[in-house]
Amino acid sequence: MYQNILLTLAYDGRNFHGFQAQADKRTVAGVLTRAVEKVLGKKTRLIAAGRTDAGVHAQGQIVNFLADTPIPAGAFAYHLYPYLPDDLQVLSSQGLPLNFHARFHSQAKTYRYDFVEAKRIHPKYRDFLPTCSYSLDPEVMSRGAALMVGRHNFSAFTLADEDRDPERTIYLFQLDREEWTEGEGFRWIFRIRGDSFLREQVRLMVGALVALGRGKWTLEEISQVIDQGAPHSPFMAAPPQGLTLDRVEWVFPERNIL
Repeated sequence: MYQNILLTLAYDGRNFHGFQAQADKRTVAGVLTRAVEKVLGKKTRLIAAGRTDAGVHAQGQIVNFLADTPIPAGAFAYHLYPYLPDDLQVLSSQGLPLNFHARFHSQAKTYRYDFVEAKRIHPKYRDFLPTCSYSLDPEVMSRGAALMVGRHNFSAFTLADEDRDPERTIYLFQLDREEWTEGEGFRWIFRIRGDSFLREQVRLMVGALVALGRGKWTLEEISQVIDQGAPHSPFMAAPPQGLTLDRVEWVFPERNIL
């Protein structure tokens, strides 16, 4: 039976060179494709909602693929389990119309960035929670985040070799700051929801707000960069281990051809 199968993924990105398949490098797409092909017994092509960078985690990434298989779509996650490593899991699988495309039918993505504002951090957290040893101003950072909401030119928040349209829409940029219960300081949680993102955009946005909170940039300077763009990013990207692709929102195709 010919099916279009959607997989929802979670992975620990520390030992992956990003999502996209690369020769001689361990990537999420490479490992997952081999597992799917072992179950199917034939070659296939995965379509992803987006690509995460090296070291970035996910708990809501989606991919789809077309397959002629008698395995029910809802049971495919179970059949994949023996072929997947401990740092990559398929949380669920389901069947969708044949014309569904994970990239083109994705409407929004939500990323989460976690870090600790403290002089030092317990070693057990070092791989997942970057540390900022400087005192940060939460009020000015919240005002900076508000500047990024809406449709803007984000060319100053991506890599220099990015040649895609730099305009993106940010629907939500939420900052939460709470007492760090594992030591002195604060834990920050950033949630950023947008229609799509440029390469390293979220990490550069976080880096810009941290620089703003330290007093290295002003609100006026941040606003000017957002409005005018820049050929090269003037900001330092936040470390990848604090970033997680939290959720991908998608819609059914307008015409169901199954």
